[in-house]
Amino acid sequence: MSTPRPDAPMPEALFARLRRQEPFAGLSEPDLDWIAGRLREVCYRQGSLILGPDDVPQRLRFIQEGTVAVEVNGRTVAELVEGECFPVEALEGHRPSGAAWRARTDVWCLEIPVEEFSALKKRNPGFEAFCRCRLESFLGASGSEGAVPEPEADLGLGSPVGNLMRPDPPTCPPETPIRDALTVMDRQDSSVVIVADSAGGPRGLFTLRDVLRRVALPQHDVSRPVSEVMTPDPVTLGPQADGFEAALVMARNGFHHIPVVGGGKVVGLVSEEELFRRQGLRLTDLRNRIRTAPHVRDLARLAPEVKALAHRLLSQGVSAEQLTRLISTLNDQVTTRVLELVLAPAELGGVRLCWIALGSEGRMEQTLSTDQDNGIVFAAPEGAEDAGRERLLPLARRANEALAECGFPLCKGQVMASNPAWCLSLSEWKDRFHRWMDTPSPEALLNATIFFDLRPLFGDLALGEELRAWLAAEAPKREMFLHLLAANALGRTPPIGFFRDFVVESRGPHRGTLDLKTHGVALFVDAARVLGLAHGAPTSNTAERLRFAAGPRRLARADVEAWIHAHLFVQMLRLRHQYEQERAGREPDNRVVPDRLNSLDRRFLLESLRQAKKLQRRLAVEYRVGGMGL
Repeated sequence: MSTPRPDAPMPEALFARLRRQEPFAGLSEPDLDWIAGRLREVCYRQGSLILGPDDVPQRLRFIQEGTVAVEVNGRTVAELVEGECFPVEALEGHRPSGAAWRARTDVWCLEIPVEEFSALKKRNPGFEAFCRCRLESFLGASGSEGAVPEPEADLGLGSPVGNLMRPDPPTCPPETPIRDALTVMDRQDSSVVIVADSAGGPRGLFTLRDVLRRVALPQHDVSRPVSEVMTPDPVTLGPQADGFEAALVMARNGFHHIPVVGGGKVVGLVSEEELFRRQGLRLTDLRNRIRTAPHVRDLARLAPEVKALAHRLLSQGVSAEQLTRLISTLNDQVTTRVLELVLAPAELGGVRLCWIALGSEGRMEQTLSTDQDNGIVFAAPEGAEDAGRERLLPLARRANEALAECGFPLCKGQVMASNPAWCLSLSEWKDRFHRWMDTPSPEALLNATIFFDLRPLFGDLALGEELRAWLAAEAPKREMFLHLLAANALGRTPPIGFFRDFVVESRGPHRGTLDLKTHGVALFVDAARVLGLAHGAPTSNTAERLRFAAGPRRLARADVEAWIHAHLFVQMLRLRHQYEQERAGREPDNRVVPDRLNSLDRRFLLESLRQAKKLQRRLAVEYRVGGMGL
């Protein structure tokens, strides 16, 4: 049952509401005026059927308040909340949706007839792009142009690899003649054969690329065993690993196939074809184009595709942890190729270098808006450190400028490899870190929050690994440093108040907003850094630091997972906010207006900030830091 809303807003109030919500936020004033006269506000009572599976929809509905359940064969497969719309996919195809849309609560919708929906798409390209993205999201999630899939048929990247793999991959023993391995390929119409030992364990992969490079071109004797020309020691995954982990491995390494191993035996094969192209992602294709780009200007043209891919995955509901890892992985590929183009042709005079990623890139937690934080660790012949630095700095400057051309702005704080202060030999870095920890001034503590999140990225990685291992061994010995770093982390308290839910900016241009980076994500990052350094964690990632510290600190596993989930929710809210800003053509930032969030996001954000407070309380107890308002 549906009824017009009794307290329907006056046009000006409706305009104000539309300006705050996608896709209307990006419309011009004339388009807003045009659509406002064609929208109808309707209420659907709890439990009522809004649209049946056989109904051809006549209106597009934008949810203003409440929750809509999407049902297939009587089972709920998804829920839509405030800010979402339906059923774009059925309207586009002028067909039944194949699903039932039911009011889970009382639901208020803004509705526009299908004729006006089509007219608005023609009138405004931004609105048409919004609908296309919504449709692509639906098709990417469903895997077809048909009805919403059954839950067990949803083979998205969040599914276990065991559900995505080919369960009967072609295999052969290592002693198999190359000729026979090729026959196996041909019979099973496969581009790869897994070479497995007598116990079923993977020994290598024999692919069409191996055929070309190691058999055809050198005219290798095809009667020889396949073990001579296979790619040995393949990377494998277990059946319970999710598809996104496989996607990251492929994107990072350029692999097209990954054997799936359970109980020490090959149980399947996950391929790029099955994993990516059915999803419409082409991660490895993008990675390979980045890796082979001949010039920086070519990389600059590819960089927007990384962001577009992140947008697509975000619209498909990929988790914050997975999405930030993906963004960081592809940004790593762009950075690595830039450094190859800039540094590889250079004569370094016996100087070895390692380019290190710092800050959010070092933690593998980059979002859609990120600048550069990097440095260089180098090793020069004895007594030639200053000369080595002078040789490296011009190259580092060109690399930083090339990265800026590719969409990574120069760091305003000059935390870049082209700054002589951050282009240091391994011994100089150790001395610098030693000084910061032994004399922890405010500046030293601030530097620790950036540089102690380091990750080796390019060049002689052993230099960066040695520095990170040295830090992991030395930091736990510096009790005063850790105490002050903890006090520093507790200097910012979660923005939740006693008399109201959120504490927001009370004046200035940001009045009414909350910074999700400074007063959200950073609360978890700073606390995890202290705990990770205190126990020599071999990683700088926030979630991994918390999990690593859980055992030695005797932290309850449930508490640790709650802190991680809270951190990831705030990170996801931040990503969605930046995504919506970019789609509306605005410069992305980290500031949200809590009063404009839907009720679920408000509730989850509030609980996430409460979890940050619990984490800070635990940190205060561990380091006996008081007076923090906790």
